[in-house]
Parts: sequence; structure tokens; C-alpha cells
Amino acid sequence: MGKSAIDVLIINAVVPTLFLYGKHTGHEEISAKALALLHSMKAEKNSIIDKWASIGIHADDAYDSQALIQLRKEYCDRKKCVQCAIGHKLMGTENRAAQP
Repeated sequence: MGKSAIDVLIINAVVPTLFLYGKHTGHEEISAKALALLHSMKAEKNSIIDKWASIGIHADDAYDSQALIQLRKEYCDRKKCVQCAIGHKLMGTENRAAQP
């Protein structure tokens, strides 16, 4: 198993498990360590992150890349551009934000 495959496993399996375990058991320090682990890892390299980079939004670490992946799932994939601050900026409507 190569380093990038191990990193993907840590990002997508180990970190979420640690985070949820910390929340479930009330050990917030474990959840905090899970997030710190994401901050210590390089951003993922995949087509989703590449598309964000193409519009000038870059991930500095794995925490950022996970956030960008989640933003895509929640807003872009669901065509909720008008409910997203980034969508407003891209459409030139950032000063006329829609009400939730």
C-alpha cells in the first residue's frame, strides 16, 4: 500500500472514527486530535480539489480538502448555488445574498 493510499485511508476512515468516538464518549480531546491530524496532513489530490483550484480556491491541508469536498456535496451537487457564499461570488451576486 502506497503513502497516498494510506493517507486516503486515514482521512476517510481513521479520522472520522476517532472524531465520532471522542464525541460519543465525551472525550473532546480525542475529537480535537482527529481534527489536528487532518490539519497536519497534505490536502488530497483528486478531481474535486482540482476543480476548486481552477476557480482559485485552494486547500492548504486535508482539513481544507475535506471541507471543499463536503461543500461540493452539499451545494454544487444539489444545485444550491444561491444558498452558497461561493456560488454568490461566482455569479456576481455576493451583495444580494438569498435569505435561507
